[in-house]
Amino acid sequence: MNRDLAADNPRIDRADADVRSHSAELPRELGIADLALAQILIVIVPKFFGTAVKAGSAHVLLWLLAILSFFIPQALVVSYLNRLMPLEGGLYEWARLAFSDQIGFLVAWNIWLNTTLQVSQISLVATTYLAYVFGPKAAWIAASTPVLLIASMVLIAGMMVVARLGLSVGSG
Repeated sequence: MNRDLAADNPRIDRADADVRSHSAELPRELGIADLALAQILIVIVPKFFGTAVKAGSAHVLLWLLAILSFFIPQALVVSYLNRLMPLEGGLYEWARLAFSDQIGFLVAWNIWLNTTLQVSQISLVATTYLAYVFGPKAAWIAASTPVLLIASMVLIAGMMVVARLGLSVGSG
């Protein structure tokens, strides 16, 4: 850890020492290939293919602008913070240690809300795809509020179970 950058915050030094003392015991669940595939899945979502096709060649310019103005700066900031504070918990821990426990809580809460909303959107897209796959007789699936509600609750509950069990669920 860069001592010049952390010298003003003894909490960072204590957290760093605690993490380093037990991090050898923790398994490394995600490799570089896992992270690369996850980023591709986050960015390339099938529900946006139609929008991209409608945008035509302007779509390429928009992606280049997004890469330059968002993805590269985000990668630089995360890389910098990870070198400065290599702590499990990422953004939550960085905010908590740099600002306060309350700010860390707000960051964690916002991440949880964002994930919950994304999972519910996934259930909306999944039910729409199911209705399309099963044909015109299954069109009611995409328009059924109870089906959408149940699909959202099942996906959110599943994500909560996986989060509780940890990333070891996916490793063989």
